[in-house]
Amino acid sequence: MLAGEHSGDKIGAKLINQLKEYSNLEIVGVGGPAMEKAGLKSIIPFDELQVMGLVEPLLKLRRLLKLRKKISDFFIENEIDYFFGIDFPDFNMGIYKNLRSAKIKNVQFVSPSVWAWRKSRIKDIKKNIDLVACLFGFESKFLDEYCIPNIHMGHPLVSTQHFQKVQFPEYNEVSFSKKENLIALVPGSRISEIKQMMPTYINFMKDFYAEHSKATFVIPAASEKIKTMIIAMIGNHKFPVSVRLGKMKESLLSSKVSVVTSGTATLESVTYGAWPVICYKTNFFNYQILSRMITVDHIGLPNLMRNKRVFPELIQKDCNPSSISKAVSSLLENHSNYEKYYGEILSSMYGIGLNDTFMKIFGYDIELLSDGTIMPF
Repeated sequence: MLAGEHSGDKIGAKLINQLKEYSNLEIVGVGGPAMEKAGLKSIIPFDELQVMGLVEPLLKLRRLLKLRKKISDFFIENEIDYFFGIDFPDFNMGIYKNLRSAKIKNVQFVSPSVWAWRKSRIKDIKKNIDLVACLFGFESKFLDEYCIPNIHMGHPLVSTQHFQKVQFPEYNEVSFSKKENLIALVPGSRISEIKQMMPTYINFMKDFYAEHSKATFVIPAASEKIKTMIIAMIGNHKFPVSVRLGKMKESLLSSKVSVVTSGTATLESVTYGAWPVICYKTNFFNYQILSRMITVDHIGLPNLMRNKRVFPELIQKDCNPSSISKAVSSLLENHSNYEKYYGEILSSMYGIGLNDTFMKIFGYDIELLSDGTIMPF
């Protein structure tokens, strides 16, 4: 397995824990603290792979290519049976290509966003990936149009079970723990995101607190390193803020509104009832390239899933303290108006679940895993 981001690390841990129910498989690769705790044997440090945007990977290209070769060589030399790439598609694609010649089965968990940008990647996906496990139904339908083998697994952070076996939660099940004036800020899980987003978020907290003296803030940090960095950036600013290591779920469950850097965390915010202000800001060169490549009208996953602007999106120059304050105030004042979207968005995050996903990958007699016999798909 390979996950290059904290969001993928969480998904990878779910996959490992489910696999352990079938057999004591040996799982090697790259992952973060959650995957390692679940049983992954890491071959390189997780932090080595964390880069953001288009420019940073180019600046670190030589090192990334070297790491990719090291990982690919390790997998081939150790004769792995399957490679599970978790999100991180551009880096993983090079590994898929390297493993193809060794006849290793390649499975991509989390569909590459070819429905949004760079559709040219479809050719490489068809050629090098045996199966794509999609988190969302609209992704699966898109891949069907291009005859790419896929399944709608659903989002394992919401449920690991088949959608027919679960009762969809209602908003009142997450609303009871909300604190009236608490706002969560989720700046991202990469160092580059923290550097890019936190100055704007700090100024937002300062300005918002000046006008709303009862407001308090909570920031779940993805790692100890990021927590230390955020605390140092906040410095001596005078507003009530708590920076927690992890505690994403608890922070969002306690908050009515969240300010979230675009990504998987926007869905977690909706899942736990903290309506998100979706923010994205990058350097000038990244933005000039990205803005010309994206073919969808929304960047936030909750909005993409409804195909309309349900929650506010603040991008580049619009991502400023004043605009964030206005968006947060609007969400707080009209909070109940968004409850109707809760069930709609959540239900579309359920799929066939992990057990049926693994049956598709390994074969329907999945119990053969326990005696070392792996059924190909």
